[in-house]
Amino acid sequence: MLTVSELAKLAGVSTRTLRFYEQKGLIKSSRSSGNYRLYDQANVDRLQQILFFKYFDFGLSEIRQLLNLPEEEQLTLLAGQRNKIIMRQQQLQTILTSLDETLKWRKGEIEMTNEEKFEALKQEKLVENEARYGQEIREKYGEETVAASNQKFQNLTEEQMKRFDEIQVEIGQKLQEYITGGKDSEDLARQIFTLHKEFLQMTWPSYSAEAHRGLGEMYVADPRFRKYYQDAAGNLDAATTLNEIIQKYAK
Repeated sequence: MLTVSELAKLAGVSTRTLRFYEQKGLIKSSRSSGNYRLYDQANVDRLQQILFFKYFDFGLSEIRQLLNLPEEEQLTLLAGQRNKIIMRQQQLQTILTSLDETLKWRKGEIEMTNEEKFEALKQEKLVENEARYGQEIREKYGEETVAASNQKFQNLTEEQMKRFDEIQVEIGQKLQEYITGGKDSEDLARQIFTLHKEFLQMTWPSYSAEAHRGLGEMYVADPRFRKYYQDAAGNLDAATTLNEIIQKYAK
């Protein structure tokens, strides 16, 4: 059994944090004869899980739910997070290699094609997207479709990549304008839909209105997509509004 101070030191957290976790029902101590908190091995193991989930940006309410999952599901979740870390590691290595080559090119030591100058940056976006949404997208659209989409993205030219980034900014700006205006402008709604469709067609192997509507629903259901559009448009209603537009015009 460990005291609150001993467990805090072991885990590298404060005693206040441990008391807070206990208030939230994440861990549960027993009491000594002197009424001091004591933590058994099960709580030590549980705290490790909590800190892993915190590192992976899960909120405390989500962590509480995750801790109640069957052991097999928790292992699957942790394995998935491990894969994301490996992808991020690969991403950083790709960027490091590209940066080394760029330094050599700037010093006149090697030649670089325009394609080589942007290859690593495109790869970074792919890995980032994979880490954030890879599992959900694969479950919804399948491995083959995702692989084809990634390949299409890799083949984008410098000009197309610029347009790809511009569209995302435009969608956020127009969503903000549309919501602020009371959602009354049908012309603006159509512009938003057209931009979003163009955005998808730049990477999707083939466009499908049905798949577009399904993606819109995912934007609302998944908190990460909701946050992305919330940040892009500066409005909590952004993902819901975009989904409403998609459902109306994707026919």
